[in-house]
Amino acid sequence: MHVEVWNLLIVYYVVFFITAVFLLFKLTPDMATKSERNSFQYLILLYMAYLAVNLSCMLQLNGVIFPPRLICYAICFFSLLTVIFNGVALYHFIMMRFLKPLPFSPRCYVTISITPLTVMMVCLILSFTNGMVFSLDENNAVVYGPAYSVLTIGSLFYYLAIIALLLHRLAKKNSYNRRQQALTSLGAVLLLIAAILVNTLFRSVSILPPVILITIVILFINMQEDVVHTDALTGMNNRRKANEYIGGLIENLSEEKPLILYMCDINRFKQINDRYGHAEGDKALLLVAKTLKTVIDRYEGFAARFGGDEFLLSHSTKDTSSDTPQELIKSINQMLSDACKKADCPYTLSLCIGHTLCTDPSRPLQDYIYEADQDLYVCKRKFHAKK
Repeated sequence: MHVEVWNLLIVYYVVFFITAVFLLFKLTPDMATKSERNSFQYLILLYMAYLAVNLSCMLQLNGVIFPPRLICYAICFFSLLTVIFNGVALYHFIMMRFLKPLPFSPRCYVTISITPLTVMMVCLILSFTNGMVFSLDENNAVVYGPAYSVLTIGSLFYYLAIIALLLHRLAKKNSYNRRQQALTSLGAVLLLIAAILVNTLFRSVSILPPVILITIVILFINMQEDVVHTDALTGMNNRRKANEYIGGLIENLSEEKPLILYMCDINRFKQINDRYGHAEGDKALLLVAKTLKTVIDRYEGFAARFGGDEFLLSHSTKDTSSDTPQELIKSINQMLSDACKKADCPYTLSLCIGHTLCTDPSRPLQDYIYEADQDLYVCKRKFHAKK
């Protein structure tokens, strides 16, 4: 290659490396759980190692540097090794991010994770003696062996496993945020598979460094969106997300399929905080959040924590004359009562829920929230009158 090309290539690698370092330091505790953060940090560190080794390998293969033969072997070995471990790290991160609890036993997870990795490691190590995966000719140029395809198949196994796991997650009813994140992650992994195949067919062209970085950036943006659109305590959509998402639904309302909006409030929540403490209050909020998400998923709807002990629900409906709102409200309070008994709570939780029918796309969301709020106040007055 010309000197100008090499200079440009090195600049690219430096930019990739600096970007990876930037992402590493921008990762904050509120963006993900500890296990997710650790897994993502390993992914970035492995990518940085891959950049360093891959650049050294390219410099050696193109005669820019002339290290001893043993160092050449080590460079090629670690170049392939870091590609393998990048796939394993990505697989592990996706598991931590989207599949909790695991859809299979921990033993099965370990077997799936370790078996392909073990086969690839054995083939790679044996290459030092029999050239199964790679060897060096008299000019220290890499010669790929018959088992090189084993590494490609092994690496693809992890990416195909990621695709299967993401499709498994998409097949389930998830929050809008999680579904969008799973879709973008799926697209990034498909791009990565295409890059691996291109890299295998045209070994002189390495497009993996930028594509791996794009994947990492997409995953990082997904985690940042959690901070912006997710309630830190309950893991539900927050008020900002509710305004954006339900506001978008209202703009596209039709007479054939209007929207029902619910405003929920926990009864006597202040008394729980005052009597049992804020830790118990947080536990109550989590129980309510879990119940609301479970029930609204049956209606393929949307749930958000609106603020304090208030929650917002919405779902589309085809039959405006049905008893759907009353059925939903009854289901929520019954499930919440059962959850309190199961959790051995020293209190019984219940919600007052107001609702309104959204039919006019020209009206703003705040009008419908006000109507649901007014219905909620009627419900609260009835509740306190009974007590």
